[in-house]
Amino acid sequence: MTPLCAVALDATVVGLFATEVKHFLQAHLLGEIHFFARMHSPDPPSWDTAPNHPHAELAFSLGFHLSYVALREHTTLSDARGIRQSYSMIESMGDSADELVCYDGQISFLITGTDEGHWTAYCIADNYMGSRESIEAYVTQNADGPSGGALKESQLCRSPKEYFLLVLSKRIGQTTQEWKNVTSTLMERLDSYESHYIRIIDNGDLRDNTDMALTRSYMKAVSILHQLHDTLSTQLESLQTFLDGEIPFCETEDKISAGKWKYCLDCIRRDVVYLRKRERRLMQRLKRFNGMKDGVRALRNPLINRSMLTSIQADWILFPARKSPINQTGRQHPYPHEHDSGKAFISRRVECL
Repeated sequence: MTPLCAVALDATVVGLFATEVKHFLQAHLLGEIHFFARMHSPDPPSWDTAPNHPHAELAFSLGFHLSYVALREHTTLSDARGIRQSYSMIESMGDSADELVCYDGQISFLITGTDEGHWTAYCIADNYMGSRESIEAYVTQNADGPSGGALKESQLCRSPKEYFLLVLSKRIGQTTQEWKNVTSTLMERLDSYESHYIRIIDNGDLRDNTDMALTRSYMKAVSILHQLHDTLSTQLESLQTFLDGEIPFCETEDKISAGKWKYCLDCIRRDVVYLRKRERRLMQRLKRFNGMKDGVRALRNPLINRSMLTSIQADWILFPARKSPINQTGRQHPYPHEHDSGKAFISRRVECL
């Protein structure tokens, strides 16, 4: 989905849902994370609106925007639109593991309509990173695209709520597998970093080399951990809010439909429980690697020390921090005179060992 394609698609939408679809397309291109189920009136109420006027009936919209990170073998693929990021996975310490690349991905889905007989579904899935999804593949297999092939094209699903829950459960299941793949690989490679760190502690030498390769490798690990944790955490919070608040909208008194809907919701909740465990694991590793990064004493290298002592006239270095006189521990900064023009600083002692 390119911006030009989004404009063309929006131009074909009837005025009743033009704004809804426009916001949906914008959210997809921006990579937003959102889940919603709402009823709304497309036009403000007025005294001259006849009861049987088509715009007098309520419209509904159901949708979601899922973000994930896909791990693929090293390729030269990139998002031609320039709206999704890609970055290399950390390499195993002292091992010749395969080169892997992390690709940001987005799946967006929307249903708009006025009743069970009049509704339209839209689905956009990123496949620039080499996904097996394509329109041609679904057509060849006579499979339903938005549900990821869970239904045959000939299988009709008349209820928009049931179809929405089916697509949501299948797409969350798909992205959960992507999260499992990228986090499992990351954890496996982080194990090699921790083993190496323990060995250098046993040797009693935390010195880095002149190009600070060890420090940079830890910094990259921390950066990837931050990226994965923040994206996953935001998605889980948004999804949990939806499940707790807006999901009652998807209720039915029909026993057959109720059974199908319950199965979809159970699948979603099962994946949420699994992803919560992954989220906690990422945070644990993030804290640990922040400590490991700080433990590597690059300043022990004599060449770096001489360079520092030449350029620094005092034994305190001021590092930019948050724009507040309160430091990161929540306590008043011990040197308030060091704050100037609303900028805060953190003082750090330079130890030349």
